Amino acid sequence: MIYLLAPFIAYLAAGITKLAVNSIRTGKLAIDEIGLGGIPSTHNTITATMTGLVALRAGIDNPAFGVALTLTLIVAIDALDLRHKVGSHATILRRLHPSDLQAARLRTKIGHNLVEVCAGWLLGLFCAFVLAHF
Repeated sequence: MIYLLAPFIAYLAAGITKLAVNSIRTGKLAIDEIGLGGIPSTHNTITATMTGLVALRAGIDNPAFGVALTLTLIVAIDALDLRHKVGSHATILRRLHPSDLQAARLRTKIGHNLVEVCAGWLLGLFCAFVLAHF
């Protein structure tokens, strides 16, 4: 049952942490900052939680660990590269077409930097450690 709950617990932990960090950064309750991007990376928190949980409960020689680690690395690469570039492109499109309503709706905070990804991994490993000892 813990493997089923782990992604949801990690999602909540990342969301609460992200809300707290953004609230401290902006000096107010940052409900409007909820979304993609920011610290910690929610996607990386979720995958790191599952990878850590599999490692702690089944061991690193278990095939499930290899699958989980592979997924964790793919998500990290995606966050650092592809999603980050999509956010940069949205910023450029907004500047090139300031009166375009479609360009104005594009999200610019989509990807993550290395610190945000690593924070997601650390939070995920913390969640895995807590869940593994339940």
